[in-house]
Amino acid sequence: LEIITDLCELDDNQYCLNDHSGKLIKFLDWNKKIITDTIEFEKNFYNIDTNSELLLMNKKDLFVTGTYSIIIVDVQKKEIIKKLDLDSDYLTYIDKLSDNIIIAGFWNNYIVQFEYDKNTKNLKLISNIGEKYYTPNNSAIYDITSISIFKNNLIVSPYRNSLYGSSLIVYQLKNK
Repeated sequence: LEIITDLCELDDNQYCLNDHSGKLIKFLDWNKKIITDTIEFEKNFYNIDTNSELLLMNKKDLFVTGTYSIIIVDVQKKEIIKKLDLDSDYLTYIDKLSDNIIIAGFWNNYIVQFEYDKNTKNLKLISNIGEKYYTPNNSAIYDITSISIFKNNLIVSPYRNSLYGSSLIVYQLKNK
């Protein structure tokens, strides 16, 4: 790994690392200080303009985000289980809200909630916030860089705007 962009703890001494190229993840045994396994992804899984992230959903399922999809990796078998294509452009942020609910941010300040079914390994759209659109000729790109959720279900999301710097957006979460 030349540039590590994310690190995910799998258990007390096992970690998963991904690199900036988004082409692979590696499994690290901290006690032995060695890489035990590597998984390579298909070409074009990840675009350098976004951040590839790791998210451990449960003891077995690891989400690896790409530009337009999420790959589910079985961390016990160290193999790809499934690729979930997303109906949105440029996934830029993902986080777990509960054991089976995730929230994801995309370019142009589009935020969605998904319910994860660990048996079928599928995502079901619960709600979306903001507009989903992509304007290739528009040089003002707004991308979600993080998401914070407060008690009253308000989402505060800093975003980066390629023209004007950064700002905050506040959304009201929709209940399931």
